[in-house]
Amino acid sequence: MGDTPAGGAARRQFGIEGETFTVVLVGKDGGEKFRSAEPIRPRDLFDRIDAMPMRRREIRERDAG
Repeated sequence: MGDTPAGGAARRQFGIEGETFTVVLVGKDGGEKFRSAEPIRPRDLFDRIDAMPMRRREIRERDAG
């Protein structure tokens, strides 16, 4: 499977070797927040995102408005 230039850059940045499967959750700050070599259920991924401080603040602001 071919890699795009952006995909190749992301693989290098996060140290993902070759064609290995890896899930990397990247925060708005560009930092790695979660990594898994196994698939993750969408609900579990969304729960992780919703627990992040910036996302919690977004939810509070949306609900207050």
